[in-house]
Amino acid sequence: MNSLIKFPKFLQIILLMLGFWSYSFSLPSQTQSTNNLPLEDLRLTQRNREDEDIEDEINTINRPGCPQLTHPLTPIVIHQERPGNRISRFGETTQEHPTIWVYIPYETAMLGRVIFDLRDRDQKLLYEFNVPVRNTPGFIQIPLNKDYPLEIDQSYQWHVSIDMYCAENSPAQFDSTSAWIRRVSNSSSEKLIYDRLTNLNDLDPNQQQSALQSLLRELGLDSLQNEPMSNCCKP
Repeated sequence: MNSLIKFPKFLQIILLMLGFWSYSFSLPSQTQSTNNLPLEDLRLTQRNREDEDIEDEINTINRPGCPQLTHPLTPIVIHQERPGNRISRFGETTQEHPTIWVYIPYETAMLGRVIFDLRDRDQKLLYEFNVPVRNTPGFIQIPLNKDYPLEIDQSYQWHVSIDMYCAENSPAQFDSTSAWIRRVSNSSSEKLIYDRLTNLNDLDPNQQQSALQSLLRELGLDSLQNEPMSNCCKP
């Protein structure tokens, strides 16, 4: 005797439809807002970019649940607009271990991790470390690792990634910026931005502020020229 129970055809159709309906509701969603991605995944979206969308930079000023910023997170480098509303950030150096300058717009109390990393042209991670930020908003200086001298005629991309908390018990939010650096044997002074920034540390405080303001105007970053320099992270 056949032990299988045979259902009427119409009932088989109904059961088949119910099974498909329950399966479809059990599938994970294939679409996910980048705002809900893990922070490490969000960092990965910044990799392999020669340039950035200008609107991305502008939108970070107005972050839901956070105080409105006057200026975005900004690398102090050459900012060159490209077709398609894109922007490239870069500079050159003759030094093995230049200093990176970044404007941090966030109050120190809002900051979680601030991570710096350096990658080669092929996006191979050379190193990363936590930056001990304090006294922000303001400009911070990040010295490059002395164990990894930059090689002549080689390009590198650096990133600064920030976890921040805009309110007590609020979920972490994320911001990042990046720029390219190329070590050369010689170049025009206009492109040697990293050398000029590094050499600011040879000046007394009053001269340093004036020289920084002049460089910011030259780079088209006039709106930042009255922002303070943080006593932070100097080599």
